[in-house]
Amino acid sequence: VVALISGGKDSCFNMMHCVANGHQITALANLKPHIDSQKDELDSFLYQTVGHDAISYYAECMGLPLYRREIFGRSLIQEADYKLTTGDETEDLFELLKEVKEANTDIQGVSVGAILSNYQRLKSTHLGKSIEDLYLYLCSLNEKYDVHVCGEGGEYETFTLDCPLFTKRLHVEESEIIMHSDNAFAEVAYLRLKKLVVMDKPVNTTTNLIKVPAWSDGFEDVLSRIEVFKGENVLNAVPKIDIDYIPEMNNDYMDLYSLHVNSPYFAISGTTAYGHKNSQARLDTIEEETRVCMKNLEERLVKLGLNWTDVINMNVFIKDMNEFGRMNVIYKSFFDINPPTRTCVGCNLPSPAKIQIDLIAIKFRDYSNIKPINNHAYIAGQIGLIPASLRFPTPLSVHSQTILSLKNLERITSVLELDVWMFSVGCICFVDEDTAFEVVQKAWKCVCEWRKGDNCYKVPPSLYIAVPSLPREAKVEWQVLLHDGKINRKNYNDDLEEGSGILNHGPIVWEDTLDTKDSRIIKITTSFINPILNSIITIRVEKSTTLTTLLASIELGLLKLHDQFCKYNNLEETNDQTSTIFWTSISSIRFFYSEKIGVEVTTLKKGVKSMMSSKFPSDIRPAITFIPVITISEGCVMGICVQCGF
Repeated sequence: VVALISGGKDSCFNMMHCVANGHQITALANLKPHIDSQKDELDSFLYQTVGHDAISYYAECMGLPLYRREIFGRSLIQEADYKLTTGDETEDLFELLKEVKEANTDIQGVSVGAILSNYQRLKSTHLGKSIEDLYLYLCSLNEKYDVHVCGEGGEYETFTLDCPLFTKRLHVEESEIIMHSDNAFAEVAYLRLKKLVVMDKPVNTTTNLIKVPAWSDGFEDVLSRIEVFKGENVLNAVPKIDIDYIPEMNNDYMDLYSLHVNSPYFAISGTTAYGHKNSQARLDTIEEETRVCMKNLEERLVKLGLNWTDVINMNVFIKDMNEFGRMNVIYKSFFDINPPTRTCVGCNLPSPAKIQIDLIAIKFRDYSNIKPINNHAYIAGQIGLIPASLRFPTPLSVHSQTILSLKNLERITSVLELDVWMFSVGCICFVDEDTAFEVVQKAWKCVCEWRKGDNCYKVPPSLYIAVPSLPREAKVEWQVLLHDGKINRKNYNDDLEEGSGILNHGPIVWEDTLDTKDSRIIKITTSFINPILNSIITIRVEKSTTLTTLLASIELGLLKLHDQFCKYNNLEETNDQTSTIFWTSISSIRFFYSEKIGVEVTTLKKGVKSMMSSKFPSDIRPAITFIPVITISEGCVMGICVQCGF
């Protein structure tokens, strides 16, 4: 690792974290003011430059090579997203790291310390004092004025004289206060370190002052609750579906339900490199197939008047997870710095397809893929990797990966100021073995109830699916859609906390079960919080049944979902306008079906599309995707994910 150092406490603290996590620091790097600037403090958007005169001593204190470069650029790009910009100070950092890499070809990472905060400043009278001396004062300023105790909003800068990683320490013999900006309302001054000396110090007996957090920190209670489940074999058998008729549908009709258009919401159904006619020549490599698949999606986006920047979520299903890396090289070439969120799982796709992708897009003028849009917050599929090492916790188990993946989910959403437990509207959990169903179901329920702290909240619609493989041979992957908790006041009058613009409750959740006379169990769980409705419909059959019966079950589930929506709107009888709003708002329907039912996907597609076109209003035009999976929890033959945007 090369450590970027400014002399401040955070870069030194981060070096200690690097060492504690098993990394080896082999070089130091620093950017300093251009000699012609004749300035110590550049007011850089990225870099601390005050104290730069003393940085050269760090090489001796740590016994490492130090690489330095002058800052020629300015803060031209001040947004979170950066693109190559000539003359920007970020380009100086690129050139510095390029030089380091050329001289140290074994370097694989960069150490850098940064903490987010609001922007305030302290007074020049505090210059030269230790943080220990000022700690209580900083805490009082934090309470009164929201001054960041760590000084990471520019309130103050620091210089580190000693560190457990140093073999020698620094001592300041002479310094002076320089007034940088003598403004009555925003005085800025800094301490110039005129003379320092390097001093010997006792040999450090330990440098392990940093405690590496355990992967289970904060989730011990949930872990103890799920450890009692040993991951036993699932006893629910999945019956075969008898093909009692062959649906007839020509190729033109097969294009039905491939695109959803209800501005600002758009959706594209599962797309491969091959058309439904399968007349195209077979592609030899995953790279070729991914490129053609993405081009097919791109053509559909253009047809809708969209481009890749409008896409907010993609679901990628790949036949051979060993080809993920090669697929990903082509996949990511279609995106800029912020690709849409993505969930990727293994899937036994019908030949010849090796990859299938479906997507959701929302067309808005002001939009960034890293922020929620129109209250929708899609989270990329989360697996249980330890962030610092990108390894799974040991020993490998579904229990540890379940806990860590949920912890990662919570941390990522909290950075975006989202409450994943209060405002989740839907969850799909993929596992690599159906023996994990009991563990992941219990964990999700425990965490939702624990974090919400109130049993009146129901668990949002959840679907648990076993698939052939997951990225990096993970055992669990979570896909979650949530509401950002912020509401446009034109939609809500009394559900807001006073003056906050934040909802004081999570989504409304309905649950219905239809138990038919012929041993079919259709369960519909729906969550709604304007403008998002998400529903999971599962179909379970106790004995062998027919395709006709399966299609009738799908119809019953969708009709019950419609009735739930009308009931929520206090309509005892169906209202044509409300029905139209509901049907036209269904943007996507994903049919996860157990491959054990023995129905070819072409037959299933024809049957579902034929049924929907004949049984439902012409207004309904969702993008429909079919995904074969190994098994679905509770022995269901099918799990249907319905998403609406209002």
